[in-house]
Amino acid sequence: MSIGDIRFRAYRLLTSILVGECQRHQLLTAILEITRGCRDGFHAGQIHRTQATTIATNQ
Repeated sequence: MSIGDIRFRAYRLLTSILVGECQRHQLLTAILEITRGCRDGFHAGQIHRTQATTIATNQ
């Protein structure tokens, strides 16, 4: 099992606990955007975190 598989399973478990089934896809997408942003550098990561927080709280 790769690190990516472990990460995906952890995110899926976390989101299934925290949010309802219908919101899981949107939150998972936001988390993946955060991960991508962090790879692109701190500033980009900060922007993605802010957007993801907005998406998650608006649901």
